Amino acid sequence: EDSEDDDLTKRAESSGINAEYETKVAVIALTKFMPFLLNSNSPLANITVSDDEMSIEGGRLTRSSKTVAAGVQIPITIKIFKILVQEFKNILEEKEAERAGDEDSEDDDVEEEEEYEEETQIMTLAQMAQFLGDDDDEDEDNKDDPLNDVDLHDHLSQFLTQLSTHGSYPQLCQALNDNEQKVLGSMLVSGS
Repeated sequence: EDSEDDDLTKRAESSGINAEYETKVAVIALTKFMPFLLNSNSPLANITVSDDEMSIEGGRLTRSSKTVAAGVQIPITIKIFKILVQEFKNILEEKEAERAGDEDSEDDDVEEEEEYEEETQIMTLAQMAQFLGDDDDEDEDNKDDPLNDVDLHDHLSQFLTQLSTHGSYPQLCQALNDNEQKVLGSMLVSGS
């Protein structure tokens, strides 16, 4: 039974890593596609889509369980912009959680040193998979992909900063809800 648990743990870790990679691919693809839509006379720029809240999970766009007024259609450029801002928000939340975890672990370390002689080390999911020798074929195919070296926070921050100089940026921002506008505001304030 222990080997089954180990196998399930490895699969869960692997799927988390694959989801991270697939999300990175999707985000980068959207950041490459959006300027094309904004700067061309392509009929693709005239596509309208539902304004349902969506997010990127494992490289796939998924609809939120929240419902928006039925039949609300928005231009695809606005939808892509909203998805990218949401993904940037997710990244900021992950970074904040990591910082909070680091601060908590520093406080806990002092207490743990008094209680335990042996110090434990926290490993990220990627480090754990590497340590365990993850042999998933997809991971092997993707391990040399230059996208692995892309920091999504930096990539999205740079993209959104460059986009802010585009003539359609004010129109894109008007379509954002309050939470999405706060994300962009925090980016400008923090200099991210």
